[in-house]
Amino acid sequence: MSLDKIKQPEGSKKEKWIIGRGMGSGSGRRCGYGHKGAKSRSGRGKGYGSGFEGGQTKLFRRLPKIRGWRNQDVNPIRVAEVKLGQLNVIPAGTDVTIDVLRTYDLAKKTDQAYKILGTGEITVSLNFKKAKATKSAVDAIKNAGGTIEIFEKKPLEKKAKKTASK
Repeated sequence: MSLDKIKQPEGSKKEKWIIGRGMGSGSGRRCGYGHKGAKSRSGRGKGYGSGFEGGQTKLFRRLPKIRGWRNQDVNPIRVAEVKLGQLNVIPAGTDVTIDVLRTYDLAKKTDQAYKILGTGEITVSLNFKKAKATKSAVDAIKNAGGTIEIFEKKPLEKKAKKTASK
């Protein structure tokens, strides 16, 4: 067997069906869509439009509209979860931030904060800045000789109600 003997199997390569290029092409004039009717119009697609269910009321018309907006979906904070055992690659005495975790591939580019989970053992003393952590992780970090600055969300202050003045 040599390269010049190799041939494609018969019927493996179909010629492209070119439509709408004149009567001589064999598929001009109506371009395979026949005469009038919904199936010959532009934008016909499958069925008679998106969601067509054979005359039955479409699913999206049967369901109620969801009104309003949800605040948490506007700008969610992406949190990287880091296990204690993964932190041993960072040199001792380092101030750990989200940027440091990114350099060691422990956090993604899109992550904005990080949380330390108590899985595994830490053997290096590290200083964590603005971190979220589980109780077991905090104890393990302090036992290894490190420090941790816990990031806490400040509650929103309630605005004073306006009083009508006359």
